[in-house]
Amino acid sequence: PTIGLARLLYLALFHTPGVATIPVRAVHTVADRLGGVDAFTVTAFGRPLLTALATRASVTGAIGLPEATLSSDALTGTAARGMEPVGWAAANRARRTDTIMDPTASVAVASAMRAALLRTWGLGSPTMRDALDGQVGPQLAAAAASSAAGEPVNLFRTVSRAVLGSGAALMVGSRFAAAHGDDVRAGIAAWEPAALGVPWFLAPRTTRRLRPGVTAAFSRAFDPLHAYCEAVMRGEEAVEAGTYLAALLEGIAAAAPADTVTPSQVAVHMFGVLVALHINTYSSGAWAVAQAVAEPDLHAAVVAEADALAAGRPPPVDWDKRVPSPIGMPVLEGIWAEALRTNVVAPTLRFARAPFHVAATGGGGGGSGDGGHPGWTVPGDGRLIVVSLLPMNRGAHHAAADTFVPTRFVPPHGRPWRVAEQERELYGFAWGAHVCIGRRVAETTLRRLWLEFFTVYS
Repeated sequence: PTIGLARLLYLALFHTPGVATIPVRAVHTVADRLGGVDAFTVTAFGRPLLTALATRASVTGAIGLPEATLSSDALTGTAARGMEPVGWAAANRARRTDTIMDPTASVAVASAMRAALLRTWGLGSPTMRDALDGQVGPQLAAAAASSAAGEPVNLFRTVSRAVLGSGAALMVGSRFAAAHGDDVRAGIAAWEPAALGVPWFLAPRTTRRLRPGVTAAFSRAFDPLHAYCEAVMRGEEAVEAGTYLAALLEGIAAAAPADTVTPSQVAVHMFGVLVALHINTYSSGAWAVAQAVAEPDLHAAVVAEADALAAGRPPPVDWDKRVPSPIGMPVLEGIWAEALRTNVVAPTLRFARAPFHVAATGGGGGGSGDGGHPGWTVPGDGRLIVVSLLPMNRGAHHAAADTFVPTRFVPPHGRPWRVAEQERELYGFAWGAHVCIGRRVAETTLRRLWLEFFTVYS
C-alpha cells in the first residue's frame, strides 16, 4: 500500500491527535486509513521515499532480521551527513579529504566496539566504578547543597550532568572530562533536542542551514573530542588506561583494517556513544527516581533494596527469581521499565539492504483491516524503513497504555519487565542482531547513580 507525501502530511496535521508531541502517531493514522495495514510506503511524484512498519507483528519481524537485510546505517549515515559542511561542493570536498563514515573504517570501528565495551563496562572494574562515582558524587553533593540552601534543584538536569560526566570520564578519560567535560555536557544537552527531530533525519544539511544552533551545539561538544582523539592517534598525548577509547583503539589496531581509521571517524563514534548513553539513561533514570520518591511505599521499598545491594545482600522484595534483575534493584528497575515504555516513542530507523517480507495481520494501527491481505515484500533498494515502536510500548496489551503506571512492572504484583521484553511487548534496547550493545553500559551507569541517590540521600 502507498500514500502520497502530501496526503500523509494532511492526515498527520488534521487527523492525528497528539502528533505534535509524538509525530510517529501519524504512521498509525495512515495505516488505519489504508484499511488497517501492517506496512505502507510513502511516495513523492510516484517515487518511494520510505516504508513505515505500523504493527507489533511487523516490527517484531523486522527487528529480528539480520543487519545485512535491515541496516542501522540509517542512523550513522544521517549523522555523517549532518556533520558535513552545508552546501554540495563543500560537502564533496570534505568527503574527499576525510570520509567521516568510510564503510571499511566503520566496519573496523564497529567490530572493535563490542569487545571494547565488554572490557570497559562489562566486568565492573575499579576504574569504571571510580570514574562513575567520581562524577555522580559531586553532582549529587552540589544538588544537596543547593537544596539545603533553599534553592530548587532540577532532578533531570542533575542526572543529565552526572551521566554525561560519567560517560566522558570512562569513555574518554578523567583528564579529558576535567578539561572539557563542561563543554561536552552543555553541547550534547543542547544538541539532542534540536538534532533528533524529524527534520534532522529527513534533511540533515538543510536543518543545519536553517537552524545554526544545531551546528553550534554540536561543535561545542565534538570539537574538543575530535582534537583529543587526533592528539592521541598522532602520539602527541597518551590515551588513558582503562578507558573505552583505549580499548577501542587497541581493537582497531589489532584488526589492521585495509583503510586507515581517522581521528574524525573515531571522534564521531565516541560522540555517538556518549549521546546514546545520555539518551538511554538520564531521562528514564531520573523519571524512576522521581516516581519512586513520590509514593511512600515505593520510596521505602527502593531505599531498602539499595541498602541491601550496598551491603551485598539480595533484594528484600519478593520477585520472580526466574527473571534476572540486571541492576539488582527490581523495584526501581520496574519503575524504570515503565519510564522506558512511556518515553521510548520515537521510531527507530533502518535501511533496507535486501528484500524482506511483511506478513499482513490486519492490525494496522488497531484499525479495521480484515487480515485478508497476503502480505508485502519490501524491496532491498536501500530505502529508509521507519519502524514505529508505539505498537509495543503503547499497544492495547498494556492496560491504560498512555498512562504512566509506576507499579506496572514492580514486584511482587507487577509483571516482570524482562518477561514483557522477551515477549516483544516492551521495546527498550531491541533484541537479536539489533540489540543495543551498550545496554550493559546503561544498566551499570544506573546502578551506580541509583545507589548514590538512595544510600546517601533520603
